[in-house]
Amino acid sequence: MHAITSFLNQLLFGHWPLKFFQNDFFHSFTVALSIGIALIAAGLLMLEQRAKKLGQPVPERTARRIGIALTV
Repeated sequence: MHAITSFLNQLLFGHWPLKFFQNDFFHSFTVALSIGIALIAAGLLMLEQRAKKLGQPVPERTARRIGIALTV
């Protein structure tokens, strides 16, 4: 059990060996990407609520596909 915990701690919270992952550009990129995804998701939720209020709800299949795309 200790070996698995140690491996996961190193993988998730330790420094990764490649130089690319340890520079400022990668950190800035991941922060910008997470903020961008959050803003896109919030905008899509507002559009969905607006469409529902106007009586044109988003099809279930489309909403499901967007949810899966944001999750992956």
